[in-house]
Amino acid sequence: MERCNGVSSQAGVYMIDTQTLPVHKKKVRPLSKQGEYESRNLWRHVTNALRLMIFYSYEHKSLLEGKQREEEKHRKDKGLPFLQNTFKDLEISSWFTKVKFHLLS
Repeated sequence: MERCNGVSSQAGVYMIDTQTLPVHKKKVRPLSKQGEYESRNLWRHVTNALRLMIFYSYEHKSLLEGKQREEEKHRKDKGLPFLQNTFKDLEISSWFTKVKFHLLS
């Protein structure tokens, strides 16, 4: 086998290519047959909530993106300019030049 540093040796730390290892399906008893303190039984509500939140977040993301695409298409079809809500274009003024000069000197 090959060590992490590329030197072949019989002793030391070895690298394992997990992509070539076979995948074995977990064997887990159904929740109805699990004991009160078994991990999957204890965490089932958390797991379900996480799955639901991921589903709803993807759904909401898709709706928002669809709305944005429609608004952009409408704006382009009408020839309207894109209005920036957060930032404002500023002309480079003498103030900026003075600050830049001061910082560089």
